[in-house]
Amino acid sequence: YRFVPIPALGPFESKEKLMEIDVTEGNGKYTIVIANCDDYGRNVKMEGPYVWKSNHGFLPGERFEEWNFMIAILVIYICLFLWYGMSMKKYSDSSIELQMWIIFTVGVGLAEVFFRVGDYWVWNEDGTRLWFSHYSGMMLGVCKRALSRCLIIMVSLGWGVVRDTLGDHKRIIIIVGIAYTIASIVFEISDVIRNEELKQAKKDPATRLVDFIKFMIFVVELIDVFIYFWVFDALSNTIKYLENMSQHMKLRRYLKLRFILSFSVLFSVVWVIFGIVDSLVETAIFDYEQKWVVQGAWEVNYLAILISVAILWRPHPDSKNYAYVMELSSEDNDIEMETSIEMIEDNITSSEENGLADENEFQIEDSTNE
Repeated sequence: YRFVPIPALGPFESKEKLMEIDVTEGNGKYTIVIANCDDYGRNVKMEGPYVWKSNHGFLPGERFEEWNFMIAILVIYICLFLWYGMSMKKYSDSSIELQMWIIFTVGVGLAEVFFRVGDYWVWNEDGTRLWFSHYSGMMLGVCKRALSRCLIIMVSLGWGVVRDTLGDHKRIIIIVGIAYTIASIVFEISDVIRNEELKQAKKDPATRLVDFIKFMIFVVELIDVFIYFWVFDALSNTIKYLENMSQHMKLRRYLKLRFILSFSVLFSVVWVIFGIVDSLVETAIFDYEQKWVVQGAWEVNYLAILISVAILWRPHPDSKNYAYVMELSSEDNDIEMETSIEMIEDNITSSEENGLADENEFQIEDSTNE
């Protein structure tokens, strides 16, 4: 600690540089307290910055584990992007348009995590955030979520498997994607403004923004609910069509996709309930430095769906033929074989009758000549 004496009378202004406090023991949680200890003294106004630096750098301790988590996610994105990109190049002659959407969505997700990791790296090294990386990562995250929702709708509609065009659905998908992007950007910007005002102790503007932020959260969740209903309805129609057409190989792919999405929805519901319980109980389940786990779980859930879609629609030599060629069932083959046999028997019977007729004509001609 350090004392700064303030005279009882007269004008006073001073610039004080507090010493560096180096702590090597403890639990890693520290508090800085600045107090006016004289109950009958003068009012004191203090201004100036203070800087915390941990052993790992300037990055706040509650964000350090989140940084390691994002680095791991970045490595996964890089591996996924390289694998899918090289596979598309290897089988470029048989690639379909849906695979271009998948690799583009993976690329946007990779760029988002790259900027977020870069933002934390600069923050840890210099003690200040690089605004370009911070806001670029935020905007790319919004675009990634909008693209992924549009992608899962297109996949559920059977694009690239049972249909080669989206038809009238394309316009609706674009409108939903734009609406989700705008609502998410407004929410993200409002949340950033609220956090900045809280840091500057401007409570009244921050309080007014809370209601608006809650409304934007409701709008985003409403769009998400609409997308989920549309996805499962489209999946049901596609699966029913494949069952009626006896397309068993394609049907297995869509049954796997439905299972993955159903598990994702179940996980989302459970995790939302878990988050509500964690915020209501007196003793939180997660410590302050572990709060990032709540958002990290959503990132894992999203990445699991993206990887699953990439694997189910991975490039291979027969991608184009598999997508647009109808699978012949065994029953259809039996019908074709029976029809062919009947046609062959009819041809043989016709030939025999024609041969007998020719012989009769020959005999008549011979008898006439005689």
